[in-house]
Amino acid sequence: MLSEQPKMLTNLVRVVAIILCLAVLLPSVANAAKKPGGAARPVGGVVYPQFRSPFGVVRWVPEQMPLKVFITHGLTIMDWRNPEMPEMVNDFGGPVASMDGLAQWPKLVKEIVLNERFGKLRVADNYNEDMWRAAARGIGQWKAFEKEGLYKFELTENPEEANVFIFWTPHFTNKMGMGITQNDTKGCTSKDIFPYKVIQQVLSGQIPPERVDFKPVVVQLVTCERPFGPPIPPGKLVSASAHEFGHVLGIDGHSTNPVDLMCLNYGRGVISANDAATIRFLYRSRPDVVP
Repeated sequence: MLSEQPKMLTNLVRVVAIILCLAVLLPSVANAAKKPGGAARPVGGVVYPQFRSPFGVVRWVPEQMPLKVFITHGLTIMDWRNPEMPEMVNDFGGPVASMDGLAQWPKLVKEIVLNERFGKLRVADNYNEDMWRAAARGIGQWKAFEKEGLYKFELTENPEEANVFIFWTPHFTNKMGMGITQNDTKGCTSKDIFPYKVIQQVLSGQIPPERVDFKPVVVQLVTCERPFGPPIPPGKLVSASAHEFGHVLGIDGHSTNPVDLMCLNYGRGVISANDAATIRFLYRSRPDVVP
């Protein structure tokens, strides 16, 4: 049975790339909770069912905790064209890390880490360290749920231990390397997922970990407020990074409620009651697939 495992994994692994979708609201089973320091977390709220991926519930499991999140200091993979890694170039000679190559982002980053190619990456245009701090603040919004035991994550400066990477780009491009200007996308997330059954077999020792091609989750955030425009304001970047990290945690789709962080336009820029209800429901559900 183990001899057939690589083929089975190839057929089962699917890439989830999160950009746009719709949402409908369902009643929530969420309970009120408190933030550290006494401030009230969102109370009540409803669960939007589009948190489910096309393959079912996707979330991290306790054995993967704490997640290690590496926010790069301005590094970009969008224009990666390293001739020493010819397999990491698309058929048009353009960058692999384009929007057309969304599914390849995790593979690309894994190859960069394994081959110690971080020194080959350049800093994205318009990047400054205020953007790093804004991204950290946005991601930090989700820390509020750690004391409920839903998950655990921490920032790291070591790419070799990270399973979530945050990169930067002035704007998103297509496979030809040309800038995409028709939308206002400020961030995008790509991840590989595996059936929960496979993860259980790895954890139980039935399948050696090296037989499963685990790859990191990859997020790209923009450094420009609009394509070819001025630097993005920190406040917008806080909202964008918080929204994308909601996708990292497993919320696959978007709410249609305009007040929710996980709606297409980031709502009010903070986790709403509906977002809170959804992340609680997600992490109290049995996963179908795991990053």
